[in-house]
Amino acid sequence: MRSGKKFQKLNNNKKVNLGVIGCGSVSEMYLDYLSCQKDVCLFACSDVNVELAKSVAGKYGISNVLTVPKLLANKDVDIVLNLTNPLSHSLINRSVLKSKKNLFCEKPYALNGKEADIILGLAKKSGLLFYTAPDTYLSEAYKSAKIFIEKGGIGTVFSVNVVSTCRPVENWHPNPEFFYKKGAGPLFDRGVYYLTALVFFFGKIISVSSYSEKYIPNRFYKRNKLREKISVESQTHYSSIVKFKNGVTATLMFSFDVEPNPLKTDIMKIYGSLGVIDMPTPMEYGGVANVYNNGLKKWVSVSGKKKVGYYLEGDIRGAAVIDMINELKSHRLNYDNALMANHVIKVMEAIEKSGKANKIINIK
Repeated sequence: MRSGKKFQKLNNNKKVNLGVIGCGSVSEMYLDYLSCQKDVCLFACSDVNVELAKSVAGKYGISNVLTVPKLLANKDVDIVLNLTNPLSHSLINRSVLKSKKNLFCEKPYALNGKEADIILGLAKKSGLLFYTAPDTYLSEAYKSAKIFIEKGGIGTVFSVNVVSTCRPVENWHPNPEFFYKKGAGPLFDRGVYYLTALVFFFGKIISVSSYSEKYIPNRFYKRNKLREKISVESQTHYSSIVKFKNGVTATLMFSFDVEPNPLKTDIMKIYGSLGVIDMPTPMEYGGVANVYNNGLKKWVSVSGKKKVGYYLEGDIRGAAVIDMINELKSHRLNYDNALMANHVIKVMEAIEKSGKANKIINIK
């Protein structure tokens, strides 16, 4: 989609000024990467915890610690990164777009389809760039696998198997409360990565059937040597089947209820008539996609000599922000990322409804 007069034009030689809202642990995953990029200036940050914002500013050389209203009013901010918790995403996203700022939001950018449509519509109406996480489908492994599949590398794809489990969050995370609130749980916290990757590969999902459960209604953890209670709001285990418009089906299991064991906790296998692809977790940019082709009778990487995606080791984020900056500098508007995220939000909403109603939910 080509831009109109409303689109903000940027000098190609100018660094892009980023304003960060939300300075919690996820912000470091982005800032570790973005602080090293030549086209990026970490211009300002904001957090309800001012001392935390000052600490992050000091660590990454951010010159301005501002309130949210002042950050949004600052004319030097080119892109706002909304890295707050998901319960705050929609409200802040609206404020950013109404302030005529380009927006990147951590996942998911909204908690239901209605709100997702409003935010995407606001971005389009304002002629603003809007990108969102997850963006790990931009990795070398996922982009190479997509090319390989589209060239018929494993024949006709008919099925995918996904498993993503996590030991109870209260046993390892210092602040586990949020993971059990509405808008979190294993579907919105982990499943969103896998669903985004699957939609990247196979396109639109047209129906879902799901079973979900909250096996342990109350969780307990220690804070400052005291035993704290968490009242669980989200479902903590999902077993689902999704069907794509192209006929591919995928079986999915997302869970916070699996105790540590020697099995792989994250699995994505893509089955075709001529072979199978074993994908690395889409929760990171690293890893290699390997194919077992019936003709070769062995596992080999699907990546070619020419690299087509990002390869970042460890728990790093921000590749889509670089894509967004490139769009901004080339004066283009592209909503492919946001449209995919919008669809995934509606799929997760349908999975929730299916689990509660015990019936197949069709997606328009």
